[in-house]
Amino acid sequence: MKEQLQALYELQKLDLEIAHTNAALVALNGALALRQKHEIATKQSDAAHQALVNAELELKDSELQLKTVDEKRAATEKKLYSGGIMSAKEATSLEHEVEHLKGQQSQLDEKVLGLYDTVESLREKSAKAKAMVDDLDHQIKDALVKEEDERKRLDKEMARLEPERAEAAAKITEKQLLSRYEAIRKRHNGSGIAKIVDHKCEGCHVAVTTFTTRNLFQDKGIEYCENCGRILMLGTE
Repeated sequence: MKEQLQALYELQKLDLEIAHTNAALVALNGALALRQKHEIATKQSDAAHQALVNAELELKDSELQLKTVDEKRAATEKKLYSGGIMSAKEATSLEHEVEHLKGQQSQLDEKVLGLYDTVESLREKSAKAKAMVDDLDHQIKDALVKEEDERKRLDKEMARLEPERAEAAAKITEKQLLSRYEAIRKRHNGSGIAKIVDHKCEGCHVAVTTFTTRNLFQDKGIEYCENCGRILMLGTE
Protein backbone atom coordinates (compact mmCIF):
# COMPACT_ATOMS: atom_id res chain seq x y z
CA MET A 1 0.00 0.00 0.00
CA LYS A 2 2.93 2.35 0.68
CA GLU A 3 3.92 2.21 -2.99
CA GLN A 4 0.34 2.93 -4.00
CA LEU A 5 0.14 5.90 -1.66
CA GLN A 6 3.40 7.27 -3.05
CA ALA A 7 2.09 6.82 -6.58
CA LEU A 8 -1.11 8.60 -5.56
CA TYR A 9 0.90 11.48 -4.08
CA GLU A 10 2.83 11.82 -7.36
CA LEU A 11 -0.49 11.83 -9.20
CA GLN A 12 -1.70 14.63 -6.96
CA LYS A 13 1.37 16.71 -7.84
CA LEU A 14 0.37 16.46 -11.49
CA ASP A 15 -3.28 17.19 -10.70
CA LEU A 16 -2.31 20.35 -8.81
CA GLU A 17 -0.01 21.42 -11.63
CA ILE A 18 -2.79 20.84 -14.16
CA ALA A 19 -5.23 22.82 -12.01
CA HIS A 20 -2.73 25.67 -11.74
CA THR A 21 -2.19 25.66 -15.50
CA ASN A 22 -5.92 25.61 -16.18
CA ALA A 23 -6.41 28.53 -13.79
CA ALA A 24 -3.70 30.45 -15.64
CA LEU A 25 -5.47 29.77 -18.94
CA VAL A 26 -8.78 30.97 -17.54
CA ALA A 27 -7.08 34.14 -16.27
CA LEU A 28 -6.09 35.05 -19.84
CA ASN A 29 -9.00 37.39 -20.48
CA GLY A 30 -7.95 39.34 -23.54
CA ALA A 31 -6.48 42.26 -21.57
CA LEU A 32 -9.89 42.89 -19.99
CA ALA A 33 -8.67 45.46 -17.45
CA LEU A 34 -6.91 47.48 -20.15
CA ARG A 35 -9.92 47.28 -22.45
CA GLN A 36 -12.15 48.56 -19.64
CA LYS A 37 -9.74 51.47 -19.10
CA HIS A 38 -9.73 52.08 -22.85
CA GLU A 39 -13.53 52.23 -22.91
CA ILE A 40 -13.59 54.83 -20.13
CA ALA A 41 -10.74 56.82 -21.71
CA THR A 42 -12.49 56.79 -25.09
CA LYS A 43 -15.68 58.19 -23.58
CA GLN A 44 -13.67 60.89 -21.81
CA SER A 45 -11.79 61.69 -25.02
CA ASP A 46 -15.02 61.92 -27.01
CA ALA A 47 -16.53 64.20 -24.37
CA ALA A 48 -13.43 66.41 -24.33
CA HIS A 49 -13.43 66.62 -28.13
CA GLN A 50 -17.13 67.53 -28.22
CA ALA A 51 -16.60 70.21 -25.57
CA LEU A 52 -13.80 71.64 -27.73
CA VAL A 53 -15.98 71.60 -30.85
CA ASN A 54 -18.80 73.35 -28.99
CA ALA A 55 -16.44 76.00 -27.62
CA GLU A 56 -14.91 76.60 -31.06
CA LEU A 57 -18.37 77.02 -32.57
CA GLU A 58 -19.34 79.44 -29.82
CA LEU A 59 -16.11 81.39 -30.39
CA LYS A 60 -16.74 81.57 -34.12
CA ASP A 61 -20.30 82.73 -33.54
CA SER A 62 -19.18 85.36 -31.00
CA GLU A 63 -16.47 86.65 -33.36
CA LEU A 64 -19.09 86.96 -36.09
CA GLN A 65 -21.39 88.86 -33.74
CA LEU A 66 -18.50 91.14 -32.77
CA LYS A 67 -17.68 91.81 -36.42
CA THR A 68 -21.32 92.68 -37.10
CA VAL A 69 -21.44 95.07 -34.14
CA ASP A 70 -18.12 96.66 -35.19
CA GLU A 71 -19.43 97.27 -38.69
CA LYS A 72 -22.73 98.63 -37.41
CA ARG A 73 -20.96 100.96 -35.00
CA ALA A 74 -18.61 102.20 -37.74
CA ALA A 75 -21.55 102.88 -40.04
CA THR A 76 -23.48 104.66 -37.29
CA GLU A 77 -20.50 106.83 -36.32
CA LYS A 78 -19.86 107.67 -39.97
CA LYS A 79 -23.45 108.79 -40.34
CA LEU A 80 -23.27 110.75 -37.09
CA TYR A 81 -20.03 112.57 -37.92
CA SER A 82 -20.46 112.89 -41.69
CA GLY A 83 -21.54 116.51 -41.37
CA GLY A 84 -24.85 115.86 -43.04
CA ILE A 85 -27.93 117.78 -42.05
CA MET A 86 -29.98 116.11 -39.31
CA SER A 87 -32.19 117.16 -36.47
CA ALA A 88 -31.07 117.21 -32.86
CA LYS A 89 -33.39 114.29 -32.18
CA GLU A 90 -31.77 112.25 -34.94
CA ALA A 91 -28.30 113.10 -33.67
CA THR A 92 -29.22 112.14 -30.11
CA SER A 93 -30.67 108.87 -31.34
CA LEU A 94 -27.49 108.07 -33.24
CA GLU A 95 -25.35 108.95 -30.21
CA HIS A 96 -27.41 106.60 -28.04
CA GLU A 97 -27.08 103.87 -30.63
CA VAL A 98 -23.30 104.32 -30.74
CA GLU A 99 -23.09 104.03 -26.95
CA HIS A 100 -25.28 100.95 -27.04
CA LEU A 101 -23.06 99.40 -29.69
CA LYS A 102 -19.95 100.25 -27.65
CA GLY A 103 -21.47 98.36 -24.72
CA GLN A 104 -22.17 95.37 -26.95
CA GLN A 105 -18.62 95.53 -28.28
CA SER A 106 -17.19 95.55 -24.79
CA GLN A 107 -19.26 92.54 -23.73
CA LEU A 108 -18.43 90.63 -26.87
CA ASP A 109 -14.73 91.49 -26.61
CA GLU A 110 -14.67 90.11 -23.09
CA LYS A 111 -16.59 87.02 -24.16
CA VAL A 112 -14.29 86.35 -27.11
CA LEU A 113 -11.16 86.73 -24.98
CA GLY A 114 -12.62 84.32 -22.43
CA LEU A 115 -13.49 81.86 -25.18
CA TYR A 116 -9.94 82.03 -26.54
CA ASP A 117 -8.70 80.85 -23.14
CA THR A 118 -11.44 78.22 -22.92
CA VAL A 119 -10.72 76.84 -26.38
CA GLU A 120 -6.99 76.68 -25.66
CA SER A 121 -7.61 74.85 -22.39
CA LEU A 122 -10.08 72.43 -23.99
CA ARG A 123 -7.74 71.82 -26.91
CA GLU A 124 -5.00 70.82 -24.49
CA LYS A 125 -7.41 68.63 -22.51
CA SER A 126 -8.67 66.95 -25.69
CA ALA A 127 -5.13 66.28 -26.88
CA LYS A 128 -4.19 64.68 -23.56
CA ALA A 129 -7.33 62.54 -23.58
CA LYS A 130 -6.61 61.40 -27.14
CA ALA A 131 -3.02 60.62 -26.20
CA MET A 132 -4.30 58.48 -23.32
CA VAL A 133 -6.50 56.50 -25.71
CA ASP A 134 -3.60 56.03 -28.13
CA ASP A 135 -1.34 54.87 -25.30
CA LEU A 136 -3.93 52.35 -24.14
CA ASP A 137 -4.28 51.13 -27.73
CA HIS A 138 -0.57 50.31 -27.74
CA GLN A 139 -0.76 48.73 -24.28
CA ILE A 140 -3.64 46.50 -25.35
CA LYS A 141 -1.82 45.37 -28.50
CA ASP A 142 1.31 44.56 -26.50
CA ALA A 143 -0.71 42.77 -23.82
CA LEU A 144 -2.55 40.66 -26.38
CA VAL A 145 0.72 39.62 -28.02
CA LYS A 146 2.18 38.63 -24.65
CA GLU A 147 -1.06 36.89 -23.71
CA GLU A 148 -1.03 34.85 -26.91
CA ASP A 149 2.56 33.81 -26.20
CA GLU A 150 1.55 32.81 -22.68
CA ARG A 151 -1.46 30.88 -23.99
CA LYS A 152 0.78 28.91 -26.35
CA ARG A 153 3.16 28.15 -23.48
CA LEU A 154 0.33 26.99 -21.22
CA ASP A 155 -1.24 24.89 -23.97
CA LYS A 156 2.13 23.25 -24.50
CA GLU A 157 2.38 22.65 -20.76
CA MET A 158 -1.06 21.03 -20.72
CA ALA A 159 -0.08 18.84 -23.67
CA ARG A 160 2.83 17.59 -21.56
CA LEU A 161 0.93 17.19 -18.30
CA GLU A 162 -2.13 15.30 -19.51
CA PRO A 163 -0.26 12.22 -20.81
CA GLU A 164 1.90 12.24 -17.68
CA ARG A 165 -1.24 12.31 -15.58
CA ALA A 166 -2.73 9.36 -17.47
CA GLU A 167 0.50 7.42 -17.03
CA ALA A 168 0.66 8.23 -13.31
CA ALA A 169 -2.98 7.21 -12.80
CA ALA A 170 -2.32 3.88 -14.52
CA LYS A 171 0.27 3.05 -11.85
CA ILE A 172 -2.44 3.04 -9.19
CA THR A 173 -3.81 -0.48 -9.31
CA GLU A 174 -5.96 0.03 -6.21
CA LYS A 175 -8.90 1.54 -8.10
CA GLN A 176 -10.93 2.02 -4.92
CA LEU A 177 -8.07 4.11 -3.54
CA LEU A 178 -8.08 6.20 -6.71
CA SER A 179 -11.84 6.67 -6.51
CA ARG A 180 -11.62 7.83 -2.90
CA TYR A 181 -8.83 10.23 -3.79
CA GLU A 182 -10.90 11.72 -6.64
CA ALA A 183 -13.89 12.22 -4.34
CA ILE A 184 -11.86 13.75 -1.51
CA ARG A 185 -9.86 16.17 -3.66
CA LYS A 186 -13.07 17.71 -4.98
CA ARG A 187 -13.75 18.92 -1.44
CA HIS A 188 -10.25 20.28 -0.82
CA ASN A 189 -9.24 22.31 -3.88
CA GLY A 190 -7.60 19.36 -5.62
CA SER A 191 -5.81 17.95 -2.55
CA GLY A 192 -6.97 14.43 -1.70
CA ILE A 193 -3.86 12.99 -0.05
CA ALA A 194 -1.50 14.54 2.49
CA LYS A 195 1.77 13.58 4.13
CA ILE A 196 2.24 13.47 7.87
CA VAL A 197 4.79 16.17 8.65
CA ASP A 198 5.88 16.79 12.25
CA HIS A 199 3.03 14.52 13.40
CA LYS A 200 0.50 16.73 11.59
CA CYS A 201 -1.56 16.42 8.43
CA GLU A 202 0.14 18.69 5.89
CA GLY A 203 -3.27 19.46 4.43
CA CYS A 204 -5.04 20.89 7.48
CA HIS A 205 -2.13 21.03 9.98
CA VAL A 206 -4.06 19.17 12.66
CA ALA A 207 -2.18 16.60 14.76
CA VAL A 208 -2.41 12.96 13.69
CA THR A 209 -2.71 10.24 16.35
CA THR A 210 0.17 7.87 17.07
CA PHE A 211 -2.18 5.00 16.33
CA THR A 212 -2.76 6.29 12.79
CA THR A 213 0.94 6.85 12.21
CA ARG A 214 1.80 3.37 13.45
CA ASN A 215 -0.80 1.75 11.18
CA LEU A 216 0.71 3.53 8.20
CA PHE A 217 4.22 2.56 9.25
CA GLN A 218 3.12 -1.07 9.53
CA ASP A 219 1.35 -0.76 6.18
CA LYS A 220 -1.98 -1.95 7.55
CA GLY A 221 -4.14 -0.13 5.02
CA ILE A 222 -5.58 3.27 4.19
CA GLU A 223 -5.76 5.90 6.93
CA TYR A 224 -7.62 9.21 6.80
CA CYS A 225 -7.12 12.52 8.61
CA GLU A 226 -9.75 12.64 11.34
CA ASN A 227 -10.09 16.40 10.81
CA CYS A 228 -10.15 17.00 7.04
CA GLY A 229 -10.72 13.50 5.71
CA ARG A 230 -7.69 13.44 3.39
CA ILE A 231 -5.90 10.16 2.73
CA LEU A 232 -2.73 10.08 4.81
CA MET A 233 0.77 8.82 4.06
CA LEU A 234 4.04 8.95 5.93
CA GLY A 235 6.21 11.95 5.22
CA THR A 236 9.39 9.89 5.51
CA GLU A 237 10.08 6.23 5.58
